[in-house]
Parts: sequence; structure tokens; C-alpha cells
Amino acid sequence: MEQRAVIKFNAKLGRSASETYILMKQVYGTLCLSKSNVFIWHKPFSDGRNTLEDDKHTGRPSSSKTPESIEKVREFVANIRRASLRMMAEVLHINKETIRTILHEDWGIVNYEYLEEGQTINKESYLNIMRRVHESIRLKRSEMWSSKNWIIYHDNAPSHTAASVLTYLAKHGIQILQQPPYSPDLAAPNDFFLFPKLKMALKGRRFDTRESIIADSKKVLKNIPKDAFSKCFKSWEKR
Repeated sequence: MEQRAVIKFNAKLGRSASETYILMKQVYGTLCLSKSNVFIWHKPFSDGRNTLEDDKHTGRPSSSKTPESIEKVREFVANIRRASLRMMAEVLHINKETIRTILHEDWGIVNYEYLEEGQTINKESYLNIMRRVHESIRLKRSEMWSSKNWIIYHDNAPSHTAASVLTYLAKHGIQILQQPPYSPDLAAPNDFFLFPKLKMALKGRRFDTRESIIADSKKVLKNIPKDAFSKCFKSWEKR
């Protein structure tokens, strides 16, 4: 309970889950709660939760796939990327097979990245992004992850071609489709497909916080229909 109270205190102060975990690790050392548990408790405290007690669940875990359960699973994965199905089932009180189905049918974007204010992409930050993408593939595209039947396509920016990034991708057997030099017509789909849709949907709107920008942009991206992705990639093949 003591550590939950510390998490609540830091969340109410506006500290992020990562900042809270780092501070707690300094104080509690090996007795500190795991990073995943800190993140699990930080989110509800940030959303206004006050009680430190465990929620009481009655009956069997939910086995129905509803918009609410889908959103719960998506939000959980976005905040705790290395969570197991068992952990997710226990925390969300949703049947493991239902969670597996939600992750498998989440056919759209598998990973979202938002930079902190003032942050830039360098080889270190891009390497961490690749790690998170790899983990998201494991959770949401388990068959592709097992068979390594997926490809990374990015341009030749220095952060993309850094030795540490290429070593990581090679170590995990991740295929790379390199963009030929001086070929702007072969830009990644996010340049000619995702970003224009996002800009059009958010055009003219004002946001007070970074969090509201993230929330609204995710809604736009999640609402892109499956056939739109299919048309995008068919168009890309013809370029």
C-alpha cells in the first residue's frame, strides 16, 4: 500500500509513470514494484482514482468483445508494452482469449510514437522505437512475429542507418526494405497517406495540451477503415 500511495502522490503532481518509477527505484531499490506494476497503478491515479485498494471483481472474466474492452486493451498495450496475456487478463478482468482476439484483429496501426517537447530523433531514440515496434508486432501480430514475415521500410536518414539500429534489426532477423537514393516518389505510406489524413481531420483545431493532441490524433488514425490501408499499399506498389 505504501508504494501505491507514492505512485498516487507522484501521479497527482503530474509526474509521468516513467519518472515515478525512476524515483521509486532510487528509494526502494530491489524492493521496488516492477515497472509494469508502477505503470498499471499510475494510469488510474492520473485519471482521478483515489482508493489504494484492489478493485473487487465478481464472477468470471468478461469474454465479450465490446468497444469498451477493445479500448481497454489498446490503452493497456500502449502504456505497458511488455505485458503478458496473463497480466492483462488479471488487471483488465477480461478473458485471455478475448484479449488475444482483440490484439489479432487490431489490423490498423500497430505502434504509435509521440515525441516529447524538444525531443529529436537520433540513433538512440530510433533504436528504442524499433524495440517498441518489435514488441508491438509480438503482441498484435503474433504469427508475423514468429515467422518474421514483416518488413521495415524507412528512408536513409542517419538515425535509420546507424550501426546500432542495423545490428538490432539483423540480430532479430527483421528484414529491411531500403529506400533507393534520390527517390522521393517512393516515400513511405505515412508521408502520402497517414499524415495527410491526420492533417485534414485536425485542420483548424486548437489544443491546450499535448495529451489532447495525442488522444484526438489516435482517434483519427484508429478510425481509418481497413480498405483504405489496402488501397494505400496497392497505390504504393505502383509508384
